[in-house]
Amino acid sequence: MNLNGSPTTPPSPARDIQCAVLNGGDVAVVRVSGRGTFQNSVPLRQLADHLRERGKPRDFIVDLSGCSTMDSTFLGGLAAVSIAQKRGGRSPVVVVNANSQVRRLFKTLGLMQVLEVADDTADTKQVAESCRDEMAPAPVSGTVSYKDQIAHTLEAHKILCDIEAENTERFQTVIEYLEKSLQEESDKH
Repeated sequence: MNLNGSPTTPPSPARDIQCAVLNGGDVAVVRVSGRGTFQNSVPLRQLADHLRERGKPRDFIVDLSGCSTMDSTFLGGLAAVSIAQKRGGRSPVVVVNANSQVRRLFKTLGLMQVLEVADDTADTKQVAESCRDEMAPAPVSGTVSYKDQIAHTLEAHKILCDIEAENTERFQTVIEYLEKSLQEESDKH
């Protein structure tokens, strides 16, 4: 079943964001496969927005057992989801099965301030592993325009800078480039 309760098709290999919603919508488990990149950061945010519009979930678990690494846009998107969870009076995002490289990225970029990284004995890890058969592709709202992708990437990097002051220096050039690109795209239309 998908998030709306209708039958789903088998997951496509191209879909690297899978989701299962449990306990009447109170718990969302998201599985990221491959690399977390700017390309699949938008579907993650769309999924989180979709669920939040329905007043759910209380708990948002991200399973990274199949995720080898993440780029800064995905990390900023993940941080945005956790911040939105907390602002809505819900639990922050809980990450399970993060490899050592991803944990290092979380620490370096300050994400440990906005999300929780569960250890191997955590109940959330058991929840994530128990719903493997219920995973379905995350619902997305179609293609994202180039301009919207730039805006999303810019927002993700600004969030990283808000979280950790050192990120401002790390991403200043990227932010300037994205702002210029966004302005150029806006001027075209």
